Amino acid sequence: MIENKNLEYLFDSLKNGDFFAFYHKKWYYIFSKLIKFVSGEQIDHVAGVFDVERSGDDLFFKLGELNVGIGKHTTIYEISRLRNDYGLTIGYNIDSRFRNDGVKFFYCSNRFQISKQANGELKKYWNKPANYKFTQLPFSINWIYKIFGDKKKIYDHYCNAAALESIRPILGLNIKDKAQNPAQFTKNEFLKPMVRIVE
Repeated sequence: MIENKNLEYLFDSLKNGDFFAFYHKKWYYIFSKLIKFVSGEQIDHVAGVFDVERSGDDLFFKLGELNVGIGKHTTIYEISRLRNDYGLTIGYNIDSRFRNDGVKFFYCSNRFQISKQANGELKKYWNKPANYKFTQLPFSINWIYKIFGDKKKIYDHYCNAAALESIRPILGLNIKDKAQNPAQFTKNEFLKPMVRIVE
């Protein structure tokens, strides 16, 4: 059972090297439904967090991701702590992408604290251009990877594979099962149990 947490928890916890997972609920996200059918779980996309900065009541972070039609890209988001006239916290606000009723979003906290240098490596990885490749997508199915995959090649041109490759060299991970769908990615041992963020 996935635990629910609020935006205050995310505001206090988010750090470099963490990840977000998403599930797009609308019927026209056919690809999401296909991933759910294959994996049996409601996770269809993952993205990596870096450049986390706190400034008073604002937290800024960048999200690196690989999307169909866009390729690899980064976006800056913000979480704000809201206060009343007496300076008391009355709530939190996050960018509209994370308030979309058609999307469930989950926080995947890295068990490890990464260094400033490692954050620079994440930044470099996510800023290096790459296109989404449907030809690599079949290798997210374990048995296809084991039979047909080139074990010397890094397949990181789809979202969850890119997320894994962004952190693998930083943590020195020796992951035997490199063929992972988005739901399997969230269960890697370097991540704490995933939580769903709700307002």
